[in-house]
This record gives sequence, structure tokens and C-alpha cells, in this order.
Amino acid sequence: MTSSTESHGGSMKTHKDRKFITEVLESSSAFLGIPKNSALMGEIVDAFDHITCGENVVIIEQGDRKCQYMYIIENGEVDVTVDGKKLPEPYGNLKRGSIFGESSWIYQKPRSATICTSQTTQLFRLDRANFNKFFGRLESSKNSSKDDAMAKLKRIDEVLNEISGVTTKYKGDVLKQYKPQRHWLYRQWRGTIIQHAWKLALLMMCLTAGIVLFTYWNEVSESMFDAIQNFSVYWNYLVSLTTLTL
Repeated sequence: MTSSTESHGGSMKTHKDRKFITEVLESSSAFLGIPKNSALMGEIVDAFDHITCGENVVIIEQGDRKCQYMYIIENGEVDVTVDGKKLPEPYGNLKRGSIFGESSWIYQKPRSATICTSQTTQLFRLDRANFNKFFGRLESSKNSSKDDAMAKLKRIDEVLNEISGVTTKYKGDVLKQYKPQRHWLYRQWRGTIIQHAWKLALLMMCLTAGIVLFTYWNEVSESMFDAIQNFSVYWNYLVSLTTLTL
């Protein structure tokens, strides 16, 4: 981290700060084993330091094996890059309430991405020694579920890796973020109903055009006319059912 980082210590947190950190931790899978409103949760919150980083400060560098801290963003934004390339949204930009840096401790692996501030950013950070100390105490209690939390995290990653989409910092695939802009949506082809059904639709259009031309240029018997009418009724039911399904 560069010299533009200022540490404010762990003793200067307000009640609002403590509430914010607690809410973020309770929403994190890594801290599922910590009972809510427990003394242990309060000690973990107290152990966080508050720091301020200027713009373009590298907080975490990909490949780093020391992994000294995990972070919670209080205000500001950071960019996430892997191998020098920024991840696509929403994974490439983290904002207030985001927690990062704990995965390296859980999986005991080097940092998988570089995280750099895109503006002046305030963060809370917890050092690895305190993390290990708190979870060591949790493991010895009857309500310990750190293993369950880590198992859930790993299973989540495994599921994400099986879904087709964009490559993430975990070298897996996740679903692309939905972009509801009208012009973007109209330009999509791969994976759409049109891509999968255009051949059949074209065949049905040609068949329909052939029947229309045949009936126009040739005298149609009463039995054939009845058959065409019955087919028309069936087709209308099919269209209504398809429209309802889609």
C-alpha cells in the first residue's frame, strides 16, 4: 500500500461505524458461524482499524502470499483486475458495504486479484492474526460452524464455475449481468429464442406461404377447406399457449 494511506486506529469507531461493520459481517458467508449480537461479534468489530486511501492506491496485489488484511468499504470505490484486465460489471467495481480479502485466508491461497482505489476511499480492515484468533475460539465452542461456512463458500464457487458466462477471478464462469437497455437487448443473438427457433420458424412460414399459394391458384375441395379450417383453429390455440408461456 502506498504512503497515501492513513490509519485511524481501531478505537475511534462510533456506534454508527460498529453497526455498519456488524451488518456487513452478518451478511458475509465467511462469518456465518458468529452468533448475532454475541460478545465475540463485538470483539471482532472492535478489532477493525479504520483507514483512508487516496486515489489509485493498490490495496491488494494479485499473487501476494502475505495476505495481511481483509477489508470493508465504508465510502468510495475500488476496481478489481485480474492479469491486468478489469473484471466486467458488477464484479470489477466494489462500493460501500463490499467485503474483500477474506477468501485468501479461507482457501489459503495467494491473492487472486489486484484491488485498487478509483477515488479517495475509507475502509475498515481486520488483520489476519485477529481473524485466526477469533475463529480459533469459535472452533472450540459448541456453536462452531466455521467449517460449514467454508464448505458453503467453496460450494458456491463450484456452482458458479459450472455456469456459462464471464470468467471471474476464481477462474470460473458466472452469469453475465442482465442489461435491460432496449437497444442492447435487440442486438443479442447467442442463446436467444430466435437463434434456436429461426430454422423451424422459417420452415413454417414457407409451408404457410405454400398452402396460401396453392389454395389461391387451385380449386379447393370442401374436405380440404374443412381440414385447413381445423388446422387454423389448432394453430390459434398453439399461438395463445406459446404467448402465455413466453
